[in-house]
Amino acid sequence: MSRLPSRSAKAINLPSKPRIPTSTTPPLRTPQSSTTTVKTPTSTKPPPSLFSRLRPYFLLATSFYCAGTLITNHVIHIYPNTGPSMAPTVSSSGSTYTITGLWYAGGRGIKLGDIVQVRHPMFPRMLAGKRVVGMPGDFVVRGRDGEGGVGGRKASRGLVDGDEEDEQEEPEMVQVPEGHVWLNGDNLAWSRDSRMYGAVPMALITGKSLWLVDGYWPGSWRGVWRDQMVRIEEGDVG
Repeated sequence: MSRLPSRSAKAINLPSKPRIPTSTTPPLRTPQSSTTTVKTPTSTKPPPSLFSRLRPYFLLATSFYCAGTLITNHVIHIYPNTGPSMAPTVSSSGSTYTITGLWYAGGRGIKLGDIVQVRHPMFPRMLAGKRVVGMPGDFVVRGRDGEGGVGGRKASRGLVDGDEEDEQEEPEMVQVPEGHVWLNGDNLAWSRDSRMYGAVPMALITGKSLWLVDGYWPGSWRGVWRDQMVRIEEGDVG
């Protein structure tokens, strides 16, 4: 028969569970995501003015104007054909124009046979288109009375040679001075040219005719810048 331990017996010390040291660091908190609303300031820029809106068009128009002025004053110019003095080469009927190269101003590059635009010696505010028939140093024939005609014969003003054509005085032979040219119209009977006012200073030349335009189609353009007269030397006459 077993005995129960008495109360006086010593208690058996059982091993105790190890203690987990407590940390003094406060627990970490997960930051809560908060949505922040950024307010965009309202724009207070005033609307563009009328000048600001029109400035690009103004600059474009100014550029075109400057380019056009540069071209018409130093490159080419278009003149309407008037008067019968250069017929039939230059017709003055209908919409006919002459395109003139202005880089020939002052007589630069002008040669015999060219059709040039000059300031009229008798009417400085007018321009005239004439043909160069004498260069500096050349000898040309000039009628004494200033009427149309060369070689001692008058040019008829009619369509058919008639009674108006008769003998005139022996023509005068003149030499073109340096720095001058002798100009004649192709229609001698209806042209006021160097036979009336003498040799013309090259400084009055404003340009050389390049094309004759009869209408608006490019096919109607006729070039006149090429050699149209041939100088005859003394040995070639016979």
